[in-house]
Amino acid sequence: KRGRSQWLPVKGLYNMCGIFACIYKKGAHERGRVEQLKDAVRAGLGRRGPDAEGEHYIEVGGCYLLLIGHVLHMRGSITAQPLVNEQGDALLWNGEVFSGLPVKMEENDTVVLLNILSKCTTVEEICQIISSIKGPWALIYYNSTLKRLWFGRDVFGRRSLLWNLNGEDDSLLCLTSVACRCEPYRNQSYWSEVPALGLYSVSTMNMFEGGPAVVSCHPWLQNGNVYQKTFLPLLGEMKPVFSVVTARIASLKTAFPQLNTVLPSKKGEELVMSCDATRGPPDLEGSKMVHTFLSVLKQAIERRVLNLPLVDNPAIKEDSSKAGRVTGSNLGILFSGGVDSVVMAALADLCLPRGESIDLINVAFGQNRRKEVKSRMESGALEGPDYDVPDRLLSLSSVKELNPARQWNLILVDVTAEEVDRARRDSFSHLVHPLYTVLDDSIGCALWFAAKGTGRMAHSGEMVTSSAKALLVGIGADEQLAGYSRHRQKFKNGGWPNLLAEIDFDIKRISSRNLGRDDRCIADHSREARFPYLDEDVVSFLQQLRIDAKVPQ
Repeated sequence: KRGRSQWLPVKGLYNMCGIFACIYKKGAHERGRVEQLKDAVRAGLGRRGPDAEGEHYIEVGGCYLLLIGHVLHMRGSITAQPLVNEQGDALLWNGEVFSGLPVKMEENDTVVLLNILSKCTTVEEICQIISSIKGPWALIYYNSTLKRLWFGRDVFGRRSLLWNLNGEDDSLLCLTSVACRCEPYRNQSYWSEVPALGLYSVSTMNMFEGGPAVVSCHPWLQNGNVYQKTFLPLLGEMKPVFSVVTARIASLKTAFPQLNTVLPSKKGEELVMSCDATRGPPDLEGSKMVHTFLSVLKQAIERRVLNLPLVDNPAIKEDSSKAGRVTGSNLGILFSGGVDSVVMAALADLCLPRGESIDLINVAFGQNRRKEVKSRMESGALEGPDYDVPDRLLSLSSVKELNPARQWNLILVDVTAEEVDRARRDSFSHLVHPLYTVLDDSIGCALWFAAKGTGRMAHSGEMVTSSAKALLVGIGADEQLAGYSRHRQKFKNGGWPNLLAEIDFDIKRISSRNLGRDDRCIADHSREARFPYLDEDVVSFLQQLRIDAKVPQ
């Protein structure tokens, strides 16, 4: 039965934010540096959260703590941040509590989380509360009882958080959702991503006296072992500003088990090596496994699409004043036409009411025309760059497979080389920063233009801009289901053990390789990225499957 599901209510009211915090020594020089930092990041934070802005100072020992929050209103009443209670605790929360905490339908998850954290009297209690949250988050929290500043990201790093650990500003610690590659912070080493290795805390009492402050990392544990132990040594390389130590007594627990490393039989290995790409997978565990997976994934999508904001997005309207009408849709999907995006669209169709349209956003970058159309160009029958790249053609074909009763707005975003150069200079190079590789630039560029959501309707050519504040993104599917060509190469070179090691590595490094960058590029257009394939329940299900039940056969 189609329509809005009734059996899986989405709890709580929530907002997305751009967050900033700086703790610094008292002094005119330090205050001047903080003002420079605020000016450098204010515009980027404002685009992440255009609906409300808040600022709060706390005096702690010989230091000041500055907290700034910019809010994108998603659902319910707007809750300005930072949120400060009567006892002096303060919270900057850029996240969503899909489950794990007792948040009622009419409650705001930021308010509930601060109330719960404020009752904690030990480090262990705070770690227990944070590790119980299912959903994406980045937070900055000051606990007045323990006199400690807490900060971190969820285990997948689905929300961005940067810090300054470069050896220059040894009298301040700054945290921000997004930075800017401008003077005096253009140096590649000034900002770095807060590693999603655990929850961090630092004492605010006499923080900068007697040498570098000690930042404690309370790591993610899985079955009693450090989950990302391969990456923990990276924290030691961030000296001399802060001595980062690992506090395993008070740690966080992942909501999913370790990867199933049971090896298939030799027969199964031979099957994969000789498979025909046009054939489907063997019936290893029957259709029950497939139906269970689709059920778990559908519930993950329901949590992300039910009760979407039904309000206008002024920031999008203002940006799209010269780009035609807005679509009126509440949900958008980054749509390559591949299996991951098509499955998300098909399942979202089962969750939303019939009358709601869904925007499918496809990006193509202009290519030189192929030789076979050169004569048509010379005759004037065909002008301009060619956008018929594989993902574009696939999206045009795949949309025909979706429910015809739904209004699908396939938005074709055509990007010229000149637009890329201009946007790189003015926008997405700052958002990709502190990452810097060619791949980061390429993916960041595609995500930034996709999230902008301005293009022509596939069926009519009309210029439109998506009005959706929430975008479903398919990252996590290929990493867990061996969807990249390098996975096949790993298998050919080393069999199942080699492939298992690569998949395990992919999911553990996804926070540093992908998601902080992706969040910054998408949120720059006042939209929130949602990643159903990285829902804790989806990951838990896939982690338990044997490898030959997951790989493309």
